Amino acid sequence: MRANTLLTALLAGWALVPGTPGQEPRARPPAESRPEGSGNDRKETGDEIRRLLENLQEQVLELEERVGDRAQVRAFDARSFDIGGFASQTLALIDSDKGRRAAFDLGQFELMVKAEIDDRWSAFTLLEFRREAKIDESDPSNLSFGALKNEAELELYSVAYEHSDSLRIRLGRFITPHGIINIEHFHPTLLHIPYPRFMRQGREATIFPRFTIGMQAGGSWRPAASSRNRFQYDIYTGSSKKEPGRWIGGARMAWEETGWGTALGVNAGFGRHTEGAGFGDYRFLGLDFLIDQESLLWKSEYYYSFERNRENRIGFYSQPALRLGKGWIAFYRYDVSDPGQGRPDLTEHVVGLNFLPDPLVRLRLSASWMNWDRPTDQQAAILRFSATISF
Repeated sequence: MRANTLLTALLAGWALVPGTPGQEPRARPPAESRPEGSGNDRKETGDEIRRLLENLQEQVLELEERVGDRAQVRAFDARSFDIGGFASQTLALIDSDKGRRAAFDLGQFELMVKAEIDDRWSAFTLLEFRREAKIDESDPSNLSFGALKNEAELELYSVAYEHSDSLRIRLGRFITPHGIINIEHFHPTLLHIPYPRFMRQGREATIFPRFTIGMQAGGSWRPAASSRNRFQYDIYTGSSKKEPGRWIGGARMAWEETGWGTALGVNAGFGRHTEGAGFGDYRFLGLDFLIDQESLLWKSEYYYSFERNRENRIGFYSQPALRLGKGWIAFYRYDVSDPGQGRPDLTEHVVGLNFLPDPLVRLRLSASWMNWDRPTDQQAAILRFSATISF
């Protein structure tokens, strides 16, 4: 409103004598009726000009304040700003030699925010709220739920620069780029919420950390524009306080044949254990293989960790799945873990069924059978039901 008043005054000021604010301007009297050089007329005109200048000065100051506020907001603005996430709840029934127990053992809410500054720069963060009663497997004959704990964590945060498809750089806390399932990471994409055994944090540290704080560079390219072959790479270095390495690094190189829906990845990394039975440097090698063809989805990963001053470790799983149509998916996972350090080898079989009534809703039902080979063969089973809703 005041801006319009200001514009009107500026346009009409040469032909009209403006009135006081809120009043219509007075038209000048005809020249023949105005005594030239009249003192009263000059005084009245001067007073109105003075009032106009004071009014303009107030409006200019107000506009300066508004522009200042807008400039401050602009400094924290972005080209796009997206918010999403998911909520997930799991019910578990465990059956071991000494009895059965059931609990709503895991509830999660994750909020993701991404801001695109321009075509090259972006920022991403993920805030996780978790309520979990971890299953204690220290005595396989008597599996039990631990104390229920509430946790809130800034799980991921990073700033990324994309030079081209073949070069992207990320700084912050990011998902360690190894294998298949760790890169997929998020519950809405997983057929089975518990990760493969070599990725679960138990009495031993994971073979490689699930997250890294540091720098990552990666990208992809095709030999020719029409080629069905695509090559990918990721290189990272950094540190991790809660997982295997104080100072860690690694790389993954992958080849993908888009026509057949197959991909093969080679992984390597190094670090230093800060958790588990003792300290020591480690080096690991790994392979991952993916088939994604129409109704068939098959994921497999194998890792061998060379441990200094400790027993070497092995982690492997293979997970075929069939898309049955109308939102139904059936899967099986064969999971083997040799943690070394005198601890028993573990073999786990998982059979499960997923149903997606909506692309943003995933319901799961799974049954797991576990067998520990030492000191004597011991078995246990876990039945799980979970629901994940994305937004």
